[in-house]
Amino acid sequence: GPAINTQAMERSPFLHPDMKTLYFSSAKEGGYGEFDVYVTRRLSDTCWTCWSEPENLGPTINTPFCDRSPVLHPDMKTLYFCSEGHGTLGDMDVFKSTRIYEDSWTDWTTPVNIGKEINSVDLDCWYRISTDGKKAYFSKTTDFDSKLFTTTIPTNMQPEPVVTIAG
Repeated sequence: GPAINTQAMERSPFLHPDMKTLYFSSAKEGGYGEFDVYVTRRLSDTCWTCWSEPENLGPTINTPFCDRSPVLHPDMKTLYFCSEGHGTLGDMDVFKSTRIYEDSWTDWTTPVNIGKEINSVDLDCWYRISTDGKKAYFSKTTDFDSKLFTTTIPTNMQPEPVVTIAG
């Protein structure tokens, strides 16, 4: 709908497992940089096209450069995203930040580069994480090709544990 799809370029949508929050990057005016990370919430459980006005995650997450590919872990606190800012090892790197307050989308801890186990001088992005927070799936893009990888996440970069119930 028009709250999300603007005349600007929107990229990297991520629908949270709660099916009520959508994260994406946009180059729309009024942001902090080339692309910024936004969140929007579904306004009705019965309407898939009814979303709130997108909220910019603020200057702690967004830089004057390109910030995109957001993923919020099911713990509803741990955000992983790609950025050209925040001190990368090369092109774009994956960063981790934690939401400080449950009722705020603009208060985050300072993003931390998740390290050389995943990040390199290449374009490291499109990061996804297992529900248990122990495995990561991501893409590395060089001048010649893109490849998908999986790795174990260093303990200090894992999200808080969540309980999964199946039945």
